[in-house]
Amino acid sequence: VVTGLDKIGVISHISEVLSKDNHVNMRSLAINTKDGLFQGFISVFVNSLSHLDSLLVNINKIKGVLKAERLDKV
Repeated sequence: VVTGLDKIGVISHISEVLSKDNHVNMRSLAINTKDGLFQGFISVFVNSLSHLDSLLVNINKIKGVLKAERLDKV
């Protein structure tokens, strides 16, 4: 789950972080906005939990992202 400020370019930056990582296969992306904030659900395939952790760190560094975290702990 990714939440952040609903401003131009934030979703593009998230997509860029995902696409620059050659080992990430995005399965789905859904974004909703309300009252100047967005909430997105991104489903990805990664090689390991450490790879996912690294990806989340990079998404959290994006200006406008308030929080990116793993939703499903399976």
